[in-house]
Amino acid sequence: IIVTQLVRFQLNRRVSMQHLLRAMWETVEQKREASIPIDEIVSRRSWTKVAVLRLLKRAQRKGYVSKRHGDVWLLTEEGTSVASRVVRNHRLWGVYLINYADIAPSHVDRDADMIEHVLGRDLVAKLELLLDATKIPQSPHAIGVTQ
Repeated sequence: IIVTQLVRFQLNRRVSMQHLLRAMWETVEQKREASIPIDEIVSRRSWTKVAVLRLLKRAQRKGYVSKRHGDVWLLTEEGTSVASRVVRNHRLWGVYLINYADIAPSHVDRDADMIEHVLGRDLVAKLELLLDATKIPQSPHAIGVTQ
């Protein structure tokens, strides 16, 4: 029981970190601004400001983010690398679900969220071949709107 709880705790921490980095990436992508106010991150997730701040401090210790001034944060080079991989995996899975599992674009985000954190390198490589995706694909939500 203890081992199972420890594994679950570690998975939850990893997933939370990935969600934080994805929220930051998508904020930068949308705003075209590298500086990210904490309120922008809070608005993208159903977290409290205190929870986001706790995650940002953990991300800072890992070298993923740096604090600029006040409540403004930046992704570091390492953070950008990890965030781009997380976003890419999320979007690859989303595009797959829309194109091959016939899931509506408006519902794909939740389903992609449930699986993206456990995608292995082999499965990501297969998705890339299947979808011919060599870069971070466009958000599946945008794809669904334009189709």
